[in-house]
Amino acid sequence: MSFNALAKDIAGTLSGVFGDFYTFERPNEHRSQIPAVIRRDVETVDDDGQVAVIDYVVRLAVQDVPFTPRRGDILCNSSVTYTIGRRLTDNGFSMEFEATT
Repeated sequence: MSFNALAKDIAGTLSGVFGDFYTFERPNEHRSQIPAVIRRDVETVDDDGQVAVIDYVVRLAVQDVPFTPRRGDILCNSSVTYTIGRRLTDNGFSMEFEATT
């Protein structure tokens, strides 16, 4: 098994273990169930080098999404709806996005 294949499997496993299942929706185009890890009050460094707090960060395994999410896509479960914002990271195995409720 190659490193890339193993890394994709690990990213998917982490989402399944530490995340929950959400309905992933691109309005009027697509809807599916995917695992996602959502963290609250995440500190990061902004473009000016200042510490900033992001209300919600959504982590998705690349293998779990049918296509790359973009701003305006939605993750929801029975109690809350998150709207995807700016992409923060993408290492080819997992992606992180800002999100709002």
